[in-house]
Parts: sequence; structure tokens; C-alpha cells
Amino acid sequence: MMKCTVQGVYMNLRYRIVTIDEKDYIVDLGDSIWKILFPFLYWMLPNTAYQVNHYELIEKIKAPKVKQKSTTREGLLAGLMGVLLASFLQPLMRFFDIEGTTLINSSIVLISFLLVIFVYFYINQKNRKSLLQTVNLKNYSTIRVWIRPQSFKYMLFILLTYLFFFGFTLLMWGGFIQVAANVLILIFGMLFLFIALFTGLLAIGVGDYNVKIKSDEKVAV
Repeated sequence: MMKCTVQGVYMNLRYRIVTIDEKDYIVDLGDSIWKILFPFLYWMLPNTAYQVNHYELIEKIKAPKVKQKSTTREGLLAGLMGVLLASFLQPLMRFFDIEGTTLINSSIVLISFLLVIFVYFYINQKNRKSLLQTVNLKNYSTIRVWIRPQSFKYMLFILLTYLFFFGFTLLMWGGFIQVAANVLILIFGMLFLFIALFTGLLAIGVGDYNVKIKSDEKVAV
């Protein structure tokens, strides 16, 4: 097990800059749908890392350092604001009721889910194209790295935050299907799912980590 430092890529949540033994790598967090849907897999499965030995390129894409804020406080505040907003809008919800059978409502929820996934992967691909305009990753050799959580507390925070927003998504959409087919409930469910998916990308955030490198290496051709 080795030590590494993880930094962000400017305006791009898909990638991380990982420094191991003074060597810089770019790690792609958006190349696996399973890791996106189940963020704990970022810690359990290896991640592809591209060895970029160009200091100028790394400095060009590196996110500027800012003072770290409490992610726990921000996560809890976002969740609380969502719940309070839903409470304030409750008197207006009856104006957004729509008529439909359970089958129709389920179909609407399925379409909403697919729409969220489509938009998420569209943003994911935009981030990829944005980075490739500066760094063509195909030109660099790759290694496989296991990046462990910073701490048990951080791991627990990410998982609970993800489950919190994903749970609210299921709650909203389940209520839409079974109780009240309301447009606001549907929209809140989509919003919470978006937050849950992007929370997963924070599984490997900025900071110091323990890392294990897989022995075999793939060289760019």
C-alpha cells in the first residue's frame, strides 16, 4: 500500500489527478456505469489511471486550490433544504395532480429515470470531450489502481448521503405511482436522483489516500 495525493480537474467532475511517487496520473471516474450507480465500487474495484508526464498539461487542467469546507455540513444542508422546500410547496401540489392508472404512472416514472440517466451520461461525455481537447489520454500508458477511502468517517458520509438522496428518489416516485400522480413529486424525484449520482463522484475526492497499484501496465501505441 502506498500514499497518493488526489486533486481535482478544473470544471470537470469526471476526472482526478493522482500523484504517486511524484508521478502524475489522470484517473477516469466515468468509465463504468456500475461504479456510477454503486459508488462504493470505486473503493473496491481498480480504476484506470493514465500516466501523464507533462507538468505543463497537468498544471493547465488542475483545479485551483480552495479552502476545504465541511462536506458533511453541506450535504446535510442540501438534504434539509430539499425537505423544507417540499413542505412549503405541499399546498400547491394539488394544482399539479394528473390523472392516470398505476401502469401509466409507472411508465412516466420509467421515462423520467431514463431521462435522468441520459442527461447524466450526456454531461459525462461532455466532460470527456472537454478534457480530450487538452490531453489526449490515448497517447499515454495506463495502470490500474485501487484507491482506498480517506477514512471510515468519509466512507460512511458518502454512502449515507448517496442512500439519503437515492432513498428520497424511491420515496417520491413510489408515492407518484401509488398515492398521488403529481408533477412536483416526479420532478423532486428526478432532482434527488441527479444529486445521488453526482454524490457518487465524491467517493474519490480531493485529499490524501492509500493506493495500491496493479502490477501489469498497458503501454500506449
